[in-house]
Amino acid sequence: MGIGLLIVCDLRNRLPSMAQLFLALSIVTVTLSGCAPMYRRIRPDIEFHLRDNKGASVKNATAIITTRANPHDRLKNQESFVSTENGVISIDSRRRWELVNFMPHGSDLYFWPWCIQAPGYRRIEGRVWGSGDVTIDGRDGDLDRSEPLNLVLESSNSPSDCFLYPKEAIR
Repeated sequence: MGIGLLIVCDLRNRLPSMAQLFLALSIVTVTLSGCAPMYRRIRPDIEFHLRDNKGASVKNATAIITTRANPHDRLKNQESFVSTENGVISIDSRRRWELVNFMPHGSDLYFWPWCIQAPGYRRIEGRVWGSGDVTIDGRDGDLDRSEPLNLVLESSNSPSDCFLYPKEAIR
């Protein structure tokens, strides 16, 4: 407390104003606690345009996006979205306030695996990293995230579904 007051007091020995005292106490509290509030992105904004091999829109496709966090690869959330008649799936960004720990392994680093499935087509999997980079089916891409991801779904006689986590696994 004494150090905080010394910081706020100027050389003329005036008493600190309430705003200065509040600022000093806030700085001391955040420094000693080792954490601070931060407005974090917990779901990215991403848009998919789905076509088949012939260029036709794929309707009734489902995109499943999972929110995961490192360290310790924790499952945070899982949501599904259905494509429109034009084969478009739009996912809006979501943010919230969280306490971020200053320790090396204390704060969550988010990433978002996604999977798109449609009846009669092979599924496509990918990932949006916290930096905004996108990986599709294990291949890194130099993709402009300001534009929609144009994906071509391949026909398949044995389509495979996306993996769904049980609700109990989400923490």
